[in-house]
Amino acid sequence: MPDVLRSVGAAALAVAVGVAAAGCAGADTKLTYANFERIATDGSMTKADVDKLLGVEGGRLFHMGKETAKALDAVGKAFGQKARADANRLVFRWGTENRHVDCAIVNGKVVDASQRGL
Repeated sequence: MPDVLRSVGAAALAVAVGVAAAGCAGADTKLTYANFERIATDGSMTKADVDKLLGVEGGRLFHMGKETAKALDAVGKAFGQKARADANRLVFRWGTENRHVDCAIVNGKVVDASQRGL
């Protein structure tokens, strides 16, 4: 009887792993370089637009914050840069550490995008 239970347990585990793998494969099928190139960084797109384009919801990766923006401004000033860091900058990621799209969003609008491994 224990051998039968082991066989049933192994079969159930195989089915669960197969379903999970299929779900993960389908989740990033829109995570392509072609779709990355469609992301507008001119302030005309929102996070919801990128979510729809890439087929999954992006997760928050980083929030600039006032102190970090202040420190970056000081470093930039030391090197003669006039651009100011925006304390409202949020960075979202779609994908994994090695294969992803990151977008910087300020005041609800996409202002910068980068990719890795696409």
